[in-house]
Amino acid sequence: MMIIDCEYDHPVCCYVNPAAAAPRPARVGDQITVFGTVLRAPWFGRPLEVRNVTKAEVDLDPDNAWQRARGVLPWKPGDEPAEVTIRRIRSG
Repeated sequence: MMIIDCEYDHPVCCYVNPAAAAPRPARVGDQITVFGTVLRAPWFGRPLEVRNVTKAEVDLDPDNAWQRARGVLPWKPGDEPAEVTIRRIRSG
């Protein structure tokens, strides 16, 4: 299975573990998350291949994935938005 790494815009070969269940096939253009052993280029750190792939999950809503992301600090309703905090720190 061949995928394109979104961060480095480079192809990555994925080798499925034969003992694991076959991952659900994705359509061209789908964003997926692959679980396995990642071999990286020592000089750049970008992934070269993923061995022993045990699972590949299709991201159902990649355009809104940022909304599910959580930062290091806890956030609760009523806190100032991140963009306001960043502007305040940069101008300060």
